[in-house]
Amino acid sequence: MPRRFDIDHIRNLGIIAHVDAGKTTLTERVLFHTGRIHAIGEVHDGTATTDSHPIEQRKGITILAAAVTCEWQGHRIHLIDTPGHVDFTIEVERSLRVLDGAVVVLDGVAGVEPQTETVWWQADRHRVPRIVFVNKLDRPGADFARCLRDVRTRLRAQPVAVTMPLYEGDELVGVVDLVGGRELRWHGEGPSAPVVTPAVLSDNLNLQAARELLLEACAEHSPAVLEAVVEGREVSAEALWQALRAGTLSGQLVPVLAGSAYHHRGVEPLLDAIVALLPSPREARAERVDFSPPHSKDRNHLAARVPLEGRGEIDGGLVALGFKVVFDEHGQLTFVRVYRGALEKGMTILASRAGKKLRVGRLVQLMADAREEVTRLEAGEIGAIVGLPLTGGETICAPEAPVVLEAITAPEPVVRVAIEAKTSAEREKLGVALGRMVAADPSLRSSRTPRPARRCWPGWDSSTSRSLWSGSRLSIGSRWRRAGRWSRSARPCGGRCGASCATSSRAAAPASGRMSCSRSDRPSAAPASCSRIASAAARSRASTSAGSRRACARPRRTASWAATRWSTSASCWSTARRTPTTRASWRSRWPGLPRSARLPSRRIRACSSR
Repeated sequence: MPRRFDIDHIRNLGIIAHVDAGKTTLTERVLFHTGRIHAIGEVHDGTATTDSHPIEQRKGITILAAAVTCEWQGHRIHLIDTPGHVDFTIEVERSLRVLDGAVVVLDGVAGVEPQTETVWWQADRHRVPRIVFVNKLDRPGADFARCLRDVRTRLRAQPVAVTMPLYEGDELVGVVDLVGGRELRWHGEGPSAPVVTPAVLSDNLNLQAARELLLEACAEHSPAVLEAVVEGREVSAEALWQALRAGTLSGQLVPVLAGSAYHHRGVEPLLDAIVALLPSPREARAERVDFSPPHSKDRNHLAARVPLEGRGEIDGGLVALGFKVVFDEHGQLTFVRVYRGALEKGMTILASRAGKKLRVGRLVQLMADAREEVTRLEAGEIGAIVGLPLTGGETICAPEAPVVLEAITAPEPVVRVAIEAKTSAEREKLGVALGRMVAADPSLRSSRTPRPARRCWPGWDSSTSRSLWSGSRLSIGSRWRRAGRWSRSARPCGGRCGASCATSSRAAAPASGRMSCSRSDRPSAAPASCSRIASAAARSRASTSAGSRRACARPRRTASWAATRWSTSASCWSTARRTPTTRASWRSRWPGLPRSARLPSRRIRACSSR
């Protein structure tokens, strides 16, 4: 079957930047000028095409990476709009994993910002060629020259100005194309066709200097340009574009373009640069393959990787990567990048990492939250599979020729949270919900740990509580249930109150003691240590006043001090006056308590040790 698009006329790129640099606004203008949409939406109105999630529309920010498809000058462009907040950097990571190029958007006033550096290093790690679009040059304080210096000094790249802003007074009216030697002017605030006129570079020293720098940079990557510059001949625009393309694909040059996406300035030259400078799927970086058999225990993911053969060929065996999973009202949707062969509706595929064969039901082309049914995705294209139980980072291939692509790396989690269902009926639903969250977010980890054995807490039932230790942080209990009244004075039992310690302290102690021990509903023999509760209550009634109802407990180091697992008896609660105690006095009472330990949220009075 012939290809729908020549692979050399396909561009897979993403838009990456710091937050509020104008990524979504630029994406909206690209879709409009390519004829994909006919009504322009705005981020501040919540009508942008790629901000389709209700939270994105309400907050005015991009949270989820959205894929769209458009065409420009006979080329098919698969574009992914990525978030700019550091909290959602995993969206940028897994998008860059499958993209062939990127457009880095800079704020013309702020220049290079912290998250700009983060996404730049991510693109470096994935060896993604980039071009830079300096946005918002219509705002007061915008400085195109300073943005060029920031790219050179902070990003350690070699920027080359391809277009420069054109002002009349303080108003941005167009751009100057240094490659073609022409001026492009737009009239009015809304979208309009640019008026193209020849540019007289000799009248402006800044433009003349920028043109000379462009020629010098191109001469380093093209012998033809070098020869023309040395002989003093005029260099054609085609020769300059070829030299710029060679430098961009090698990563030695970073073309920089100027404009203002909100006012439709410079969008068309940017689309021309995307087609002329960014690589096709055939020219992109070599995809690495783990050539060891699937499910091999001795698989070496660092050394046993070779380039994928036949990349971009439609006649080879199917090789694709499911790089993102989302769940909506229609079920699971898996974003897929096809590297080799063709993914067709109804064909049988192999999920290499899971080791299971699946049958493709539906294929769609993505347009943010809209879907266009297709019957075939060819090499170099990005689409989605509907309904298959795939995970993010899964390799999809032909069953007769299994391969495993390099996995998507996610950062290690830094926050750990304990979650517990309130009822047994919700326990199964909680597992399903957590499974979907883990499948959709590769940075999320989920594990189930058995309920830890704990010490007795007089007056509280710990059978419904949970303890979570993470690093050097101590979290005691996700919820507690009051089981009885407080004793006058009691000390925790010396042994762990687990499944073996199940004696009811109400039965063991006199009625006047008014005590309750955890796990008290199991009728079994209690260890000798649990009898200390009753004796402690009997001894303390003579020495403690009736108004000072409290339960004392001292901190105690366990054997695994390196993991900072504290005994759950490390608290002192006062129910009489609840005198507030400062954190400093609390820590001075326990000098060995880690600084990162979370103190109880109730008002606490430190107790003297006995």
